[in-house]
Amino acid sequence: MKVLGLIDSFKGSLSSIELGKILKEELNKKNIECEYIPISDGGEGFLDQIEYLGNVERIYVDTVDPLFRKLNTYYLVDKKENTVYLEYAKCCGVSLLNDYEYNPYLTSSYGFGLLINDAIKKGYNDFVIGIGGSITNDGGSGLLEALGVKFYDKNNRIITDLQNDKLRLLNRVDFSNLKKNINITVVSDVSNPILGKGGATYTYSLQKGAKLDDLEILESNMANYVGAVERALDKEIHNLPGSGAAGGVGFALLTFLNCKLIKGIDFIFKKIDFTNLKNNYDYIITGEGKIDKQSLFGKVVFEITKEVDSNKVIILSAVNDLNDDFFKTMGITKYYSIVDKLATKEESLKYPEKYFRRLVGLIEFNNE
Repeated sequence: MKVLGLIDSFKGSLSSIELGKILKEELNKKNIECEYIPISDGGEGFLDQIEYLGNVERIYVDTVDPLFRKLNTYYLVDKKENTVYLEYAKCCGVSLLNDYEYNPYLTSSYGFGLLINDAIKKGYNDFVIGIGGSITNDGGSGLLEALGVKFYDKNNRIITDLQNDKLRLLNRVDFSNLKKNINITVVSDVSNPILGKGGATYTYSLQKGAKLDDLEILESNMANYVGAVERALDKEIHNLPGSGAAGGVGFALLTFLNCKLIKGIDFIFKKIDFTNLKNNYDYIITGEGKIDKQSLFGKVVFEITKEVDSNKVIILSAVNDLNDDFFKTMGITKYYSIVDKLATKEESLKYPEKYFRRLVGLIEFNNE
């Protein structure tokens, strides 16, 4: 029997690579052949996936975190393809801050702009950027500032250290110093626009530290910024799907002429040639930290189930909020979760490896 593991990270506990290694170890104990590929929807683990699959080199850079504190992180370079791979979460991700530091008024994408700028200065023009898992809500203004865009208030004074709280001051934006001849592919599962009730602020900022009373203010700041940018470019970007990704970083990246957005799962499938790869295995084991209704909308797990015979799919999770009837309608009979079956949520987060190993031990294969 041959098994392939394609498990997204259990956020806050185990990475995709860690899950894959544990899966392989536990199945090998049963004399089951297992291989794994780390996967990501563009958020945490995006560079792990690229590093695992390709002949790439890490380039370390001194930059800053979302609160402008010093940070050393890296991007990847495929010198054969002359392509740079970057992960937004590496310098603007949720995991970089303590819970009490979450503040959508103050967090900035500036550090990520410094990463891109470093690669541009080294002569690279082709970029693939994963932008999930963000803690920012500045519309990508900090990113643009780091790349040379100038922001001015109504008195024509320059504004620096961009963050959402300063967006209300904007009156004019100057893009003349922004490098134009670079190609960007954005990997993201977010299709939200930057503004509106379904936009970046109203959809995501509550999980980034905002309170309900903050939403109208944050949105007003963002709308002022969007208006200033679109006036400067003389084009409308804010309604484009994905412009609201990563607190509006999608919007900032779309200011480049040669920018395209691709769903995380489409990027993965193409990268690993999943159409052919899936035929080499008896079972595909997939999963993520929490299986819920959000998992149905372009997320890795259920996109994989659409591509594989339901009898060959096994789903693993820490938490499963979907009922048995749902899985039955999809023809999936093998799905296992840690919480309630093996441990409480608190126990699962405290001892994630212990309980994931136990979870793998519960898997029943038809031809064992």
